[in-house]
Amino acid sequence: MKTYELMLIFQSSMKDDAIQKTLERIRGEITKLGGTIPGTEMLGGRTFARTMNKQDSGYYVRLAVALDPQNTCQLKDRPR
Repeated sequence: MKTYELMLIFQSSMKDDAIQKTLERIRGEITKLGGTIPGTEMLGGRTFARTMNKQDSGYYVRLAVALDPQNTCQLKDRPR
Protein backbone atom coordinates (compact mmCIF):
# COMPACT_ATOMS: atom_id res chain seq x y z
CA MET A 1 0.00 0.00 0.00
CA LYS A 2 1.06 3.54 -0.72
CA THR A 3 0.12 6.65 1.20
CA TYR A 4 -1.67 9.44 -0.66
CA GLU A 5 -2.96 12.85 0.30
CA LEU A 6 -6.41 13.90 -0.85
CA MET A 7 -7.26 17.58 -0.78
CA LEU A 8 -10.99 18.12 -0.76
CA ILE A 9 -12.56 21.54 -1.26
CA PHE A 10 -16.18 22.00 -0.25
CA GLN A 11 -18.36 24.99 -1.02
CA SER A 12 -18.10 27.50 1.78
CA SER A 13 -21.90 27.59 2.00
CA MET A 14 -22.09 23.90 3.03
CA LYS A 15 -23.15 23.17 6.60
CA ASP A 16 -20.81 21.25 8.92
CA ASP A 17 -23.11 18.22 9.06
CA ALA A 18 -23.25 18.03 5.25
CA ILE A 19 -19.45 18.12 5.09
CA GLN A 20 -19.22 15.36 7.71
CA LYS A 21 -21.74 13.18 5.82
CA THR A 22 -19.78 13.60 2.61
CA LEU A 23 -16.51 12.77 4.38
CA GLU A 24 -18.09 9.61 5.84
CA ARG A 25 -19.23 8.57 2.36
CA ILE A 26 -15.71 9.12 0.99
CA ARG A 27 -14.18 7.18 3.90
CA GLY A 28 -16.62 4.35 3.23
CA GLU A 29 -15.59 4.17 -0.43
CA ILE A 30 -11.92 4.07 0.53
CA THR A 31 -12.44 1.26 3.04
CA LYS A 32 -14.49 -0.71 0.46
CA LEU A 33 -11.39 -0.66 -1.73
CA GLY A 34 -9.27 -2.02 1.13
CA GLY A 35 -7.71 1.30 2.09
CA THR A 36 -7.32 3.04 5.43
CA ILE A 37 -7.46 6.67 6.49
CA PRO A 38 -4.67 7.31 9.01
CA GLY A 39 -5.37 11.03 9.24
CA THR A 40 -7.90 13.76 8.58
CA GLU A 41 -7.03 17.43 8.85
CA MET A 42 -9.74 20.07 8.74
CA LEU A 43 -7.96 23.11 7.31
CA GLY A 44 -10.96 25.43 7.38
CA GLY A 45 -12.18 28.12 5.07
CA ARG A 46 -9.85 29.85 2.66
CA THR A 47 -10.22 32.39 -0.10
CA PHE A 48 -9.27 31.30 -3.61
CA ALA A 49 -6.61 33.19 -5.56
CA ARG A 50 -9.13 33.47 -8.39
CA THR A 51 -12.82 32.67 -8.77
CA MET A 52 -13.57 29.00 -9.47
CA ASN A 53 -17.04 27.94 -10.66
CA LYS A 54 -18.43 31.30 -9.48
CA GLN A 55 -17.09 30.65 -5.96
CA ASP A 56 -14.48 32.83 -4.27
CA SER A 57 -13.79 30.64 -1.23
CA GLY A 58 -14.07 27.07 0.01
CA TYR A 59 -13.65 24.79 3.02
CA TYR A 60 -10.52 22.64 2.80
CA VAL A 61 -10.06 19.13 4.20
CA ARG A 62 -6.92 17.00 3.80
CA LEU A 63 -7.15 13.21 4.06
CA ALA A 64 -4.15 10.89 4.38
CA VAL A 65 -5.07 7.64 2.63
CA ALA A 66 -3.23 4.32 2.52
CA LEU A 67 -4.41 2.48 -0.60
CA ASP A 68 -3.19 -0.12 -3.06
CA PRO A 69 -2.03 1.75 -6.21
CA GLN A 70 -4.22 -0.48 -8.39
CA ASN A 71 -7.33 0.81 -6.61
CA THR A 72 -6.68 4.51 -7.11
CA CYS A 73 -8.34 4.50 -10.54
CA GLN A 74 -11.41 2.78 -9.09
CA LEU A 75 -11.67 5.48 -6.45
CA LYS A 76 -11.32 8.22 -9.04
CA ASP A 77 -14.00 6.71 -11.31
CA ARG A 78 -16.67 6.31 -8.58
CA PRO A 79 -19.89 8.27 -9.15
CA ARG A 80 -20.22 11.43 -7.09
